[in-house]
Amino acid sequence: MARAILGIGLAMVVMMGGCAKQPAASSGGAKTSAGAKTSGKSRAKNAAKAVSKDLQSGGRIPHFVKSWGKLGRGPGDLYEPWRVVADAKDNLYVLELKGRRIQKFDANGKFLATIGKRGRGDGEFSSPHDLKIDAKGLLWVADMTNSRLLKFSPEGKFLGKWGSYGEGKGQFNYLMGMAFDGDGNSYVLDRENSRVQKLSPKLEFISMWGKEGAGPGEFRFPEAIAVDSRQQVYVVDKGNFRVEKFTAEGKYLTNWGKQENSIGGMECPTYLAEGPDGYLYITDVSRADILKCDSTGKLIGRFGSYGSGNGQFKDPRGIAFDSKGHIFIADRLNHRIQEWSYD
Repeated sequence: MARAILGIGLAMVVMMGGCAKQPAASSGGAKTSAGAKTSGKSRAKNAAKAVSKDLQSGGRIPHFVKSWGKLGRGPGDLYEPWRVVADAKDNLYVLELKGRRIQKFDANGKFLATIGKRGRGDGEFSSPHDLKIDAKGLLWVADMTNSRLLKFSPEGKFLGKWGSYGEGKGQFNYLMGMAFDGDGNSYVLDRENSRVQKLSPKLEFISMWGKEGAGPGEFRFPEAIAVDSRQQVYVVDKGNFRVEKFTAEGKYLTNWGKQENSIGGMECPTYLAEGPDGYLYITDVSRADILKCDSTGKLIGRFGSYGSGNGQFKDPRGIAFDSKGHIFIADRLNHRIQEWSYD
């Protein structure tokens, strides 16, 4: 009976697009460059060699600065922070998965305002899954099970909504995320339809691509989407344990990632963001760390480990960068935001 229950549980994890494996607790530290291998002393030895090799080649990884936040539903408390974004004034907006709200903080973590609440009406969220800021400083929320995008001013005023449930153009089934390119076009990730939809700045349908599968340009439980400064589109294809790269027109370019317990392994990627340094930062919730890669997927370094100490994560999710290049990471199950820096 126990074996049957375990089998059902793992099957449900796969159906929901989750990752069953959890990391063991460690003492923290950074891991860099491609390498090997298993666990314990041999893994630590290989990681140390990789760090040395990476530093010699000029690679850099950030260091932990501080964290803030605690579990709760009150103003300034955090209940499973899921996404974090920074505006031009370095204010931070944190989207809470279970709190079903956005909270606005200053650069030091001081609470400023609350935006949105649970519901299905205007300005309300049923299952908010992504948060982005456009070139005008407006906030956009991907409300997954309500199958719509919502727009807010930086002060939290509701400005509009777009989208509906379905399989047609401009319709969604589990709206997972969105991203903007330099021309103001948006790219919307539609998980259960296994596709990306490209929309004009006026949210008019332009094109779409993708289908369910494990081949090039196909998706299985796609989790997040990003556009870099070169107008290249990245999809975090969580169910296939990889990142896929496309042109702005949807032409498939490449993919990288492998499900293995090695320095370069990617066991459960869930989010990707381009930093001001031009590198890509990818959260891996099974490894409880962050990968730093170039635009071809070459691993530059990793940082973080599983736990609740400084520089440790329990389910790292969203990543944001302020004007000084500081990195902010939503540490979901520690109910806090972590700040990292190269300074």
